Amino acid sequence: MRTILAGVAVLCMSALAAAEETWSGRVAGAVDGDTLRVRDVNDVIRKVRIFGIDAPELRQPFGPAAREHLAVITRNRDVQVTEVAIDDAGRTVARVRINGNDLALDMLAAGLAWYQRDDVEDVALEAEERRARARTFGLWVDKDPIAPWEWRAAEEVRRNARRGSLPKEAGAGSP
Repeated sequence: MRTILAGVAVLCMSALAAAEETWSGRVAGAVDGDTLRVRDVNDVIRKVRIFGIDAPELRQPFGPAAREHLAVITRNRDVQVTEVAIDDAGRTVARVRINGNDLALDMLAAGLAWYQRDDVEDVALEAEERRARARTFGLWVDKDPIAPWEWRAAEEVRRNARRGSLPKEAGAGSP
């Protein structure tokens, strides 16, 4: 029985490894603090969201700084992209590396992103965010910075209020 379970485990790990396609490309620009435009070997520009982090939105405090930092460290650089998923916006979600260095770690070290715990359990990413918080780097100079997912939710509420509509949950069961 153990032999069978070990065989199944090896097959599952092989399937997972095969699902993560790695390709190389050249950065064409930073969209925001966690998304790049990358030109692949077929000369196709693809939007790639960096796996494991969430940077402030562009209209949020530190959003422009996060985009600028990402743009500077990646400008015209070759990257290795290991695909993890495709998100709802059609972007490739991937681990992105330059010369083996993980861009998610760089953005966290600069204090310009949150570790996205919902994406992955990663002790290195978590530790890097903790170090940036302790050093009060980047967005951590604010006593209570607003996480991007909270900011986006608040923005949706504000948009709905301007349109005169209720949030999806609020309308349920109302007369």
